[in-house]
Parts: sequence; structure tokens; C-alpha cells
Amino acid sequence: MRIAYYDSGDPEMYFGNPNLHWGEPSYLLEPGDPGYVEPIPTVNKPTKKGKQMKHARYYPERQADQVAWLANFIAKLASYATALGLTTGQVTAAVADCGWLMYILDPGWARGAPGTRPAPPPSSPPRPARAAGR
Repeated sequence: MRIAYYDSGDPEMYFGNPNLHWGEPSYLLEPGDPGYVEPIPTVNKPTKKGKQMKHARYYPERQADQVAWLANFIAKLASYATALGLTTGQVTAAVADCGWLMYILDPGWARGAPGTRPAPPPSSPPRPARAAGR
């Protein structure tokens, strides 16, 4: 048994240690003292995991492939809307978002065959003209 001090920095002075007793005086039970409890290991050994399945990414990493993926998504979203429980407004918003993202990823996508791709997002409003003499 030894005297315990709050600010001693001893690694055995931690909350929940069954061998640490606060009072007058505070003390720490050591191996061989009556009432001593063996400490529980603080770090568990990691369990060995079995083989994991290879993770297949559903969204491509290359930007050119992302544009093609988004175009395919736009083409098929309307046909799956009912099964997914999406409203017309949600489908319209998703198509607009994909169109915007396609435009950001590749501004040349809008030059594709007419009628095959959605229109690019509207441009920002023009700036007001400056008054003469300023």
C-alpha cells in the first residue's frame, strides 16, 4: 500500500481503478495487499478479420467517366422514379443538378448532339452598367 497524491502523475492513478481509494489518507493497493484486484487490460488486442470483399466504387474517379455516368443517370432516373418513390419535382431537381455538375466537369458536354443532353445552367445575371464619368 502506498499513499496516493492527485497530482503525482502515476499511471495507476486513474478514474475507475478499484485499487485506488480516496480519503484521509488516499492510498493505492499494490499486489500482495489484502483486497488488491488485478487490473483489467486497457487495450484489447485487435481481432483478426477474415478476408474482406473488394470494394467496387459505383461512381467513377475520372472526370470524363463521371460525365458519362451522370448522362446515364439522367437517362434512367425517370424510369426508376416510381419504384424509388420520387416525385416529379425531385426528379426534375436531380436532373438539373446532374446537368449543372456535367457542365462544371466538362463545359463541352453541351455541344453534344441536339436534344440528347439537357441545357446548360443559366448564366449569372448581367452586371448593371456604370454611370458615365465615374
